[in-house]
Amino acid sequence: DLLDEPGGTLPPQPPTLTIELSATTLSISIKGDVGNAFVLEECTSLAAPEWSTSFSGTLNQDPEILNFPLPGEGVKFYRVRMPE
Repeated sequence: DLLDEPGGTLPPQPPTLTIELSATTLSISIKGDVGNAFVLEECTSLAAPEWSTSFSGTLNQDPEILNFPLPGEGVKFYRVRMPE
């Protein structure tokens, strides 16, 4: 037991994501602790990233799978985080 005090709780684990592409769909699988909030963000450049929120919600299952239409031309980067 790595907890300092009996009956203590572990802090929530940060969510992680996996991306899968099909012919028409971008599927983002978010793993984390069920019941915790998350924010999915996207940007078009990592050189000077300006992250914008694509989706925010609560994990109702592990993993939570979000489906989006394929992005248009260009590159997109995604990240998932816990809200501040």
